[in-house]
Amino acid sequence: MNWPVFVNGLKDFLLVGGLVWGIKLLKQQNELLTAEKSLKQSEIDLHKANIEHLRSLQAPSIASDLEQMTRTAERYAPRESVLSTRSDQGELGGK
Repeated sequence: MNWPVFVNGLKDFLLVGGLVWGIKLLKQQNELLTAEKSLKQSEIDLHKANIEHLRSLQAPSIASDLEQMTRTAERYAPRESVLSTRSDQGELGGK
């Protein structure tokens, strides 16, 4: 048996085996990255849907808050007017 030829053949066999194994690992990694990318895209789409839902809920909430603020302002307007009148009279009376 010619040992140098055998060693070179074994070395070539191991090199090819290592390359095949490396290519398989790269393919697995590519598949995992593709799956992760699709998962992230699904999460992004879900968040976009949640944002749109929250936006649709936000407008009525803002309108309700504005109505409440208007009612409060209307309720306190006469009181403020009375207090302002008293304050003005107090200042004039005190001079």
